[in-house]
Amino acid sequence: MKKTLIIFLAAGIINFSVLSQQAQQNMAFEDVYQLIDRNNFFKARDIYTTTKNNFSPIHQKFIEVFLDNAFGRLTESNEKIAKLQNDLAQFPDSLQVALYAIKADNSVKLFEYKEAKISTEFILENYGNILSKKETDDYKNDLIIWTTLENQPKQDITINGNTKLIIKEDKTGGKNLTVATDNDSLDFIFDTGANFSVIAHTVAEKYKMNIIPVSIEVGTVTTKKIIAQIAVCPEFHLGNIKIQNAVFLVLKDKDLSFSIPFIFKYKIIGIIGYPIIAALKEVQITKDGYMIVPEKETIFANSNMAMSGLTPLISIEGNPYIFDTGANESSFFKQYYLAYKDEIEKKYKIRTIRYGGAGGFVKEKGFVIDVNLNVQGRDINLKKVQLSKEEHQYTKGLWGTIGVDMIEQFEKTTLNFNQMFIKFD
Repeated sequence: MKKTLIIFLAAGIINFSVLSQQAQQNMAFEDVYQLIDRNNFFKARDIYTTTKNNFSPIHQKFIEVFLDNAFGRLTESNEKIAKLQNDLAQFPDSLQVALYAIKADNSVKLFEYKEAKISTEFILENYGNILSKKETDDYKNDLIIWTTLENQPKQDITINGNTKLIIKEDKTGGKNLTVATDNDSLDFIFDTGANFSVIAHTVAEKYKMNIIPVSIEVGTVTTKKIIAQIAVCPEFHLGNIKIQNAVFLVLKDKDLSFSIPFIFKYKIIGIIGYPIIAALKEVQITKDGYMIVPEKETIFANSNMAMSGLTPLISIEGNPYIFDTGANESSFFKQYYLAYKDEIEKKYKIRTIRYGGAGGFVKEKGFVIDVNLNVQGRDINLKKVQLSKEEHQYTKGLWGTIGVDMIEQFEKTTLNFNQMFIKFD
């Protein structure tokens, strides 16, 4: 009788220990995944690196899928997704959707549009019952894009030695590069914040691009959706860099035209966005107005850049910011406001702020503040920065957007999409 009781108690202790270990693993997983979900890949990476042993092997693979995606290890991310296929039932449907969304994103960045289509179709067919209307509409819109591109050749870039291009500043302060084809050359905005490259319809026709007659919705900083088509440019040049089969969103000229009464009128001709910029591997922007694509990559130990989908992020003081060479001025979001709420409200008065882009302008309540940041050991001051109190879907968990006003305080800024860093000199 005593022996039986002792065995029973021992078994109970073991079971309690197992349950306790599982609870710890679940808590560790949830903590890191919440950071990933809030776009703070840097803190998620740091915590995961030091606590990896607290995760079950399945949870390790799951977290690494997202971190590999964010830090440019796309093939490795897809390999881990394949290894998780038989274990997906252990995760709730919402996390399964997130996993397939990462698979689609990996495929897009690898220019494997057919694979992106398959993943998007799978989400709609198997998880449609848990998606919101907006999520469903977004995935359907993505499906149109990837279906349209599934038989198109991959983007290809040929770099012939070191390349140095003049950056031209337009009347809004936008930074432009000369894009040349056999037919003409025009100045396009150089914009890391653009998820896709963009072109005005009349310019796409002039450049004899292959315009595919589909209608897709493009989100803007306003709630307004604008309709775009897709074009594939057979070939164009940035200096001695040859870009083939680049994909552009084609917008009506009027949707790329802006005006502020009695101040100026402005029309965007085209935008060189993330898919082209990232494929250059490394880009250097100099204060004296040049973009350099070096033949030999820079070495930098600090991996301080991550991708949230098609948007580059930079870690500053441990916090995630959008890095946007197309934004003349930096701006800050709700996360920054919450961190310094008392100080801000004591020093500044709430007012109406205004920002915009394709689709028009938005007005909302916020502040105009002066900001001090420590960037790679240097104190940087930004004057009259707009700070929003609102959180939008695209600003989820992010502290702000770093624009040209900060970039130009350094002699040279290097973006490396291979080693995933942004270096200031």
